[in-house]
Amino acid sequence: IHWFDARKLTVEKFVVDVRPLDDYGLAPDVVKMYAQRFEPEIVAGGRKTLAEHQPVVLAPSHFPAGDKALRDIGYERYGY
Repeated sequence: IHWFDARKLTVEKFVVDVRPLDDYGLAPDVVKMYAQRFEPEIVAGGRKTLAEHQPVVLAPSHFPAGDKALRDIGYERYGY
C-alpha cells in the first residue's frame, strides 16, 4: 500500500461479549446489519425485537440467506 509505514502499525487483542440482540431489551427504530454473511444469525438472535418493534432494517449485502431470514419474519427488500 502506498505510503504504508509499518512503524505506525499496532495490533491489539480485544475480548468482547457477544449476545443476541433480544438480550439487550431495546426498542429500535432502525437496525443496520452489515455482518459479512452472518445476517441469518443476527435475525435469529433478534426475532423478538424485530417482530415486536418492526424497525427499519438496513441490510446492504443482498446475501440470499439473510434476505430469506428477514422475509421469514415479514420483511421485504426495498431499494432506491
